[in-house]
Amino acid sequence: MSVVTPLGSVPSKQERQLAEDDAWHVFGVDGVLKRLDVRP
Repeated sequence: MSVVTPLGSVPSKQERQLAEDDAWHVFGVDGVLKRLDVRP
């Protein structure tokens, strides 16, 4: 099982969702841990 964990901060909830969606589209990824903070 391959799990990725995006870390850091992004300026909006929309960008957080886009980053998490991108992680899911990487070949072989079975899980994404949500660790991005929203900091405008």
